[in-house]
This record gives sequence, structure tokens and C-alpha cells, in this order.
Amino acid sequence: MRSKKSLANSRNSKKAQEARQEIAEAEKRKLKSDFEGLQDAFAKLEEKHIESQKEYIHLKKENTMLVEDNAKLKEENDVEETGAAGAGGLLQLSLVELLVLSSSF
Repeated sequence: MRSKKSLANSRNSKKAQEARQEIAEAEKRKLKSDFEGLQDAFAKLEEKHIESQKEYIHLKKENTMLVEDNAKLKEENDVEETGAAGAGGLLQLSLVELLVLSSSF
């Protein structure tokens, strides 16, 4: 009887060990699959980051050009305003002279 019991225990032990091994292999496959999925997700995030950096650099260059254009336009506007003020002053003097001249007649 003992030998049958011992043989049954041995079979049960082997089956239990095989079951544990199958579970461990399944867990290993799942972990490997999860890891590969994470690697893919990370690679996609890296690509998006690189594209974002490129877009940032492009926008920064564009902003710099716009700031430079704005400074030029402001400078041109200041020159025009100064010229207009000077011309306005000349125009006012001319009107005053006209009034003086017309009142003398």
C-alpha cells in the first residue's frame, strides 16, 4: 500500500511541479508581452517628443523673425511720426504766416 501511496504522491508532486512551471512560463510570456508593449509606447512617446522639439524650434525662429519685423515697423513708424510732426509744424507756421499776411491787407 505504501508503494502505491508513494507512487501517487510522486505523480501528484510531478503534476504540481508541471502546473507551477506552466504558470511560471505563462507569467513570463505575459511579462515579456507587457514589456514589449511598454517599449513600443515609449518609442512612440520619444517620436512625439522629437516632433514637439522640432515644432518648438520652428515656432521660436518664427517668433524671432516676427519680433524683428515688429521692431523694424516700429522704427519706421517712429520715423514717419517724427517727419509728420515736423511737417505739421511747418504747416502751422505757414498758416500763421498766412494769417499775418492776410490781416495786414
